[in-house]
Amino acid sequence: MPEALLSIADVCRRVRLGKSAIYVRIKAGSFPRPLDLGTTVRWRESDIDAWIAALPTTSATSAGQRAAPRRAAGPRAADRPTPAQSRA
Repeated sequence: MPEALLSIADVCRRVRLGKSAIYVRIKAGSFPRPLDLGTTVRWRESDIDAWIAALPTTSATSAGQRAAPRRAAGPRAADRPTPAQSRA
């Protein structure tokens, strides 16, 4: 049976990263390179599975729980003062 090929959308869902983050990691050499199929690219399912298997485990993920997502630095919109509060 031929190996399954994954689209960027499939890969994003599997690894829970956005497209930009995936391409940054490819450029850094820390993520599998896709196959160039002319007008599109695809990843071998086995390459993505191997990358996931090689990730370090944490106590939260090894216990079967999802790790908390990382947040960007800086205040969230809910934590920032409203314009009315800023004027006061």
